[in-house]
Amino acid sequence: MKLSIDEINSPDGLCALKSEWAGLWKRCPSSTPFQSPWWLLPWCGHFSGRNLRVFVIRSEGRVVCIAPLYGHTGEDGARGLYIAGNGVSDYLDIIAEPGSEGACVRLLFDTLLDDKESWDICDFQELRPSSPLLSVYMPEGVFRRAFQMDACPVIDLPGSSGNFYSSFSTRPRKRLRYLKNCLKRPGVSIDAANKDTLKEYIDCLFKLHCSRWETKGQAGVLSDESLRSFNRRVAEGFLEEGLLRLYRMRIGGTDAAALYSFVWAGRKYFYLCGFNPELKSLSPGRSIFLHAIEEAIREGLREADLLRGREGHKYRWGARDRLNYRLTITHQSFSLEAR
Repeated sequence: MKLSIDEINSPDGLCALKSEWAGLWKRCPSSTPFQSPWWLLPWCGHFSGRNLRVFVIRSEGRVVCIAPLYGHTGEDGARGLYIAGNGVSDYLDIIAEPGSEGACVRLLFDTLLDDKESWDICDFQELRPSSPLLSVYMPEGVFRRAFQMDACPVIDLPGSSGNFYSSFSTRPRKRLRYLKNCLKRPGVSIDAANKDTLKEYIDCLFKLHCSRWETKGQAGVLSDESLRSFNRRVAEGFLEEGLLRLYRMRIGGTDAAALYSFVWAGRKYFYLCGFNPELKSLSPGRSIFLHAIEEAIREGLREADLLRGREGHKYRWGARDRLNYRLTITHQSFSLEAR
C-alpha cells in the first residue's frame, strides 16, 4: 500500500475534509461518535481551532486515516500533542480504514519523529484497548509508556426485553418491574427529539442537568455556555445523521428527566442525563434510563455503553468495566510525575 500524508492546521481546511472524513468514519466499524466530524468539527471550533495538527493519510488519493491532533504548551513549558476532543470525549483515537491501521500508524509516527523538534510529548488519552495507537513500537531513544485510565462500564444487551429482565436476580428484577410500571402511570410520557423539538429538548436537558447539580451545591458542566453551544451543534449534526437519541420525560405536564445518548455501529452511548430533583421520589432518572435500554434492545443494538466513571448505579444495571488507556511518547528524558 502506497501512502502519502498531509497536515491540516486550520478549521477551514478541516471543514473542507468533512465529506471524505464522514465517508472514512462510516467505513470504520470500530469508530465511535467521538471520532466523527459531527463531534470534532464543533469541538475544534469551540475549544482548539488555533493549534490544529490534523494528519490525513491517503492511498491513491483515497483518505484511509485521519489523526486529529492538536498542540498545547503546558505550564511547565512542555510542548504536547494531544488528540482532538480532549476533555469532553469519552473515547479518543485516530480512525483508519480496516486493514490499513498498522501501516498508517507507522507512517504517522515516522512523520512525527521526523519533526520531533516541534514537540516534547505525545499524550494520547482515553484510548480503547483496540486502538491501533497502542500497538506502535518506538525506535531506540524514544520512550513509550501505556497505562490504564478510566473505566467505561458497558451492558451487554440481549435479543429481547424479557431476556434483559430475566438476567437479574429476584430483588433487582422487581425493582425494574416497578420502574416499568412507573412508565405506564397516567400523565407519564417519554418522547425522542425530532427536528421540530430539538431546541426545546436540549434546553430541557441543560436545565435539568444543572438543577440536579445545584442540589449538590455545584454548577455542573453544562452551566458553561461554550459547552452548551458545542452540544447544540453536535445534537443538530447527530440528529441529521440519525445518531441522536435525546429523550424527554414528562410527568403531569412537568419536565421530569432528559437523557442525551447516541447510537452508532450496534452500540448506544449514554452521554448525559438530568432529572427534576423535586420529582426524585418518582424515580424519573432511572425510569428514563430503562426506557432508553428497552429502545436499544428494540433497535437490535448489542451494547449499552455508560461511558467514563465507576458510579455505583451503573453496576446495578449489570454493567461490566471496559478500561481506557493512556499512551505517552517522548523523545527525551521527561518525567510525567513532575508535570
